[in-house]
Amino acid sequence: MKSLPAVLLFFLLITSFTSSGADWDEYVSHPAYIPQLHEFETPQMEPGQSGEFSFEMVNRYWEYEGQDMENVTVKAEIYMRADSESSENIWQMSEKNKPHINDKCMIFEGKEECVNLNSTQEISFEIERIGPNETVHLSFLINTEKDVSEGTYFVRLSIEFEHNGTERDMLSRGFWTQEEWKHATTDAGEYPGNINLTSLGVSGIVPDSSFSVRKPMPPWPLYIMIIMTAVFSSLSILFYLEERGNHPKLNKWLQQKRGKLNHLWLHFKNRKGNS
Repeated sequence: MKSLPAVLLFFLLITSFTSSGADWDEYVSHPAYIPQLHEFETPQMEPGQSGEFSFEMVNRYWEYEGQDMENVTVKAEIYMRADSESSENIWQMSEKNKPHINDKCMIFEGKEECVNLNSTQEISFEIERIGPNETVHLSFLINTEKDVSEGTYFVRLSIEFEHNGTERDMLSRGFWTQEEWKHATTDAGEYPGNINLTSLGVSGIVPDSSFSVRKPMPPWPLYIMIIMTAVFSSLSILFYLEERGNHPKLNKWLQQKRGKLNHLWLHFKNRKGNS
């Protein structure tokens, strides 16, 4: 009888160890079945402009009955800015240099619901139930000030829901450091998508996204390139015709122009030598 507590303790340890990996299973966490985030429309804005960020989520649990997603929460967060020279986390930036989210909309089962929000970098959508193969359209408005830092802004996404009475949590790549991600993707062939979901503590991986804020390139370099292309194309045609020797008037005209150019060059060279 004295060994009974030890046996119970051993049983509890075994149960906790086996349940630690129960956050994923072959069906729920398979990349082909996890909720699909797709149809992304991401804005490209100039500083001071606004743009809509939108995407769709599809419940792909359809093989068996009772595959509803319940108490669903979808979150999107602007978490990093990067350009060709540097990168920084969003919390390192001053408020005037950050893009902000002010409004959100959701279209589900033919109904649209929009909400005005205070300025923030994170937003969430709550849906009570999403049936198999049902689609939810989600969008939010991103606003920028004229002083906003230019670059590419990365958006990380997460989905929390209940499936068959079990709570599930799926995150995008932006929630982990490079070291954590490398550890989870090394020798993880037995896990869905070759990613160690137990190490990351999630039931699945969903995609990151991004949008950009940049001033437009000034048009004058393009105009100069067009003019130079036209000039050099014309000169190449003229020299080709001159080499053929079938246009004596053209050859005479080109020789006159060369003479004038040589005269100008000698004049410039002499002035430079005298000075």
